[in-house]
Amino acid sequence: MVADELKENAEHVFRELQKAYEKNDLKKVREIYEMLNKGELFIPKSESITEKVKLKAELIKLRNKANELKTNLNELTNSETYKTIIDIKDWDVYFKETKEKLSEELKTIEN
Repeated sequence: MVADELKENAEHVFRELQKAYEKNDLKKVREIYEMLNKGELFIPKSESITEKVKLKAELIKLRNKANELKTNLNELTNSETYKTIIDIKDWDVYFKETKEKLSEELKTIEN
């Protein structure tokens, strides 16, 4: 149980833990576990909420979001689509060649 002001953060942490578990990301699970043990994620309802605690909770939330964005960015930059796009030197030539290939495939399908 956490203070009302920190419920959103607690829910986010739980979702992150579920994602890590589904992906078998043991490193992330351990990271969350360590932060929970240190009391870095949220505090019990019995403790009073101070401005410092609220800011700390917001900082943790933002760090989690930044880590999520870094992960997404890494996934994108390692994707085949990104690698294909980054290698294109002349977009006009690329689209012309792609159109020609698709036209040939269409003719093959129609025959």
